[in-house]
Order: sequence, then C-alpha cells, then structure tokens
Amino acid sequence: MVLAGELPTDPSMVQHIPSEMVVRYCPQRVRELTAAILTFAENTDGQARRLLAQLQLEHGQLGRWQSLSPGERKRWQIGAALVDNPDLLLLDEPTNHLDAEAKKLLSQRLRQYRGIGVLVSHDRDLLDALTESTIRIRSGGSVQLYTGSYSAACKVWLTEEKHAREERIRRKAERSKLKRRLDTARRAREQAESNTSTSKRMKGVRDTDARSMAAKGRAASGEKRLGREVELLRRKVDKARQAVDQARVEKSVGRSVFVLAEPAPMRTLIHLQKPRIDRGGRALLHDVNVLVRRDSRIHLTGINGSGKTTLIEELLRASQLPQERILYLPQELSRARIGENEREMESLSHEAKGRLLQIVAALGIPPERLLASDQPSPGEARKLTLAMGLTRQAWLLMLDEPTNHLDLPSIERLEAALAQYSSALLIVSHDDRFAAALTREVWRIEGGRLSMA
Repeated sequence: MVLAGELPTDPSMVQHIPSEMVVRYCPQRVRELTAAILTFAENTDGQARRLLAQLQLEHGQLGRWQSLSPGERKRWQIGAALVDNPDLLLLDEPTNHLDAEAKKLLSQRLRQYRGIGVLVSHDRDLLDALTESTIRIRSGGSVQLYTGSYSAACKVWLTEEKHAREERIRRKAERSKLKRRLDTARRAREQAESNTSTSKRMKGVRDTDARSMAAKGRAASGEKRLGREVELLRRKVDKARQAVDQARVEKSVGRSVFVLAEPAPMRTLIHLQKPRIDRGGRALLHDVNVLVRRDSRIHLTGINGSGKTTLIEELLRASQLPQERILYLPQELSRARIGENEREMESLSHEAKGRLLQIVAALGIPPERLLASDQPSPGEARKLTLAMGLTRQAWLLMLDEPTNHLDLPSIERLEAALAQYSSALLIVSHDDRFAAALTREVWRIEGGRLSMA
C-alpha cells in the first residue's frame, strides 16, 4: 500500500521514476464495486474488449454484483487494474478465490504484461511462473532481495539459515571451550595465591633467607604468569560471546499446532435434501441430496459462480447442531464478524484466552500484536477465526478458501493442524495440494448438478 500511495509516508521514501508513471493497485479484498471497475466495464476500446474476453467477463454481471462469487469479482478487479497498461502493477494475492481455469487465464494475461510487476502471493506456482526476483520480509522487519523466483530464492535463504545455525553452534562451542579453560586458569591462579600465602606463614627451621626469597620469587612469577593467562582467556571469552551474539539466527514466528478434539456424539451432522437451490433469482443447483457425517472429510469443488458458497449456506441452514459446535469460515470476513470475534475473545476466561492465544501464536501471529491491534489484517482475522473454532473444539469445520490471505508457513501449519483434528471437515479450496492432504471424498458442482466421488 505504500508503493501504491495509499498509506501516508515520507515523500522521500517512495519515488516513482518517471514521476508521471501510471500505477495500479489490486488489493486483496473484493467486496466493493469500485469506480475503476465501472470505468473498465464502460471502456469500449480494443484493450478493454480483449481483457473482457480473456478473463471471461460479461457486462451483465455488474448488475448483480452482490450475488457474484468472490472469484468473479476478483477477475473484474484484475481487469480494471490491467486495462490502462500501467507502468507499475501491484497485485496483492491475485489468485485468492480463483478456480483452476481462472488462475490459468490470469497467468496467461500477466505473462503478456510488459511493465513492472510487484506480486504478493501464497500461490507458489504463480510466483514461480511469473517472478524474476523475490523480496523477503522477515519477522523482525528486515527486508532482503533475492534473485530468482520463490522456489529458487527459498532454497537460497534456507541454505543461509542452515549455515547461520551451524555457525552459531560452532561459535557457542568455541565459547564454552574457552570458558572451561578460563575456569581452569582461575582455579590455578587461586591455588598459586593460596600457596604463596601459606608459604609466608610456614617458614621451615632449616630455611635460609636466600632459599626463602628464591621460592617466593618463583611463586610470584608463577602467580603473575597465571594472572596474564587468566586475563588473556577472559578477553577471548568476551570476544567469543560477542561472536555468538553477532551470529544471530532468526526465530520463526509460529510453530506446529496441536489441538485435541473429540468427534461429534451423533453419526449424521447434516442432511440436506432440496429439489432446487436458487441464488439471485436463478437456479444454481438441482436435486441436491447429501449427508455430512461426523467423520466426513469433503473437498467441495467447481468453477467460480457454480454455487459452492451457496451450497455451504444451505448446509448451515439445514444444520441442527449448536452454533458453537460449527466453525464456518467464509471467503471474506465482514467487519461485523471480525468485531464479533474480537469481542468474543475479550469475554473468554483467563484460561480459555490463554489456550486461544497459544493457537494464534502457533499459526504465526504474535499474541501481543493481535491484542494491541485495532484493525487486524485479513490474514490475522482469518487466523483468529480458525483459532477460535479449534479452541472450542467444533464438531464441524466448514472452510471456504481457508488459505486466502495466509502466508506459506501458516498454510503448512494449518494443514498439519487440520490433519490431526478429529472433526468433520468440508473445504472449498482451489489449492489442490492443500485439499488433497486433508480430504477423502470430492463433491463436484458442474452444470447445476452435484456429484460425489
């Protein structure tokens, strides 16, 4: 948003060269029918017509904007950003909500773009297909530029982190070795000081002054030598301690998520049987007869606008489960839902809030940042919603594009958590790798019919 000029900042921090360059920003959120989209729809030149065809957009869709799927809205948003052939194109999670065909269309169109592109995405395939450099923002706020696409850059920084860990281990071992030598030298010096003090008090009857003075000289010399050795080792230990501090290894935010949950006591959670399901005055689905059982692990798939979200809403209406035993995560969280989640978090007991914040931290959000934030980011809001459902041990998770707005490490941790969570699960996801790891059956919507495999 800083690059797009949508956040106030010092003018010297961001310079557009040339200053009159055309900049277009495509944000994550897709709720609003913006002026840019309306202008794009009214444009009749060749570029606009080609984009409409390439992105499979129709003017009539704008009249029913609120009933369009988020994927259909996303395609309009992208078309509006591309139509002016901007010099700088900023895309924030452009494949959120897009089905496989729409992703293919987007990738083909972006390959034709010849300006400067900045892409924020958790879609590894898209990043590898389109990008030539990768900017990595670490948890501490440092920024580093790597040559190559995401996969190539990731290999480089993982190697760097491995070497950094090995170097830190080596330096800590060297510091420990020097500390042991220093401790030994200090004990030797203390023993020498003790011996010298004892010899002064216990002079033998046959000792001559000359013999006594020689012994004292040797003791003093040895004590001085040991003192120099102690001081030298102390300096080496200080340097070794500084070397360990300099060999910092970045601590990753988040960790594996483990939530012990019990399945629902009843075998059948939802039975939906309807001859027809409408949306926006038109029939989307016909002859629907489905069961969701306590051990169901379902991947619901279909093209954008086929009725996936509508089917989830019908399933929710047909459910007789207590509300607190269902976690429904929509594609986009409304401001009202985000506010409800924050109020619910504040109302929890100390123990329950502690469990919630542990899961929030495991998903990659520092709890102190979440507690201090007046307006969580889309990713933070989704992680909080997921954490609340896992905390209260919901019997049914209905997740509509759960990886939207999540970074790659968070997706991997969420996948691991859902794999061991003992509840019914229904996922709408265009991330086939994520869905395949978590589901056992596929519900496919095609041509107004729902098939199961």
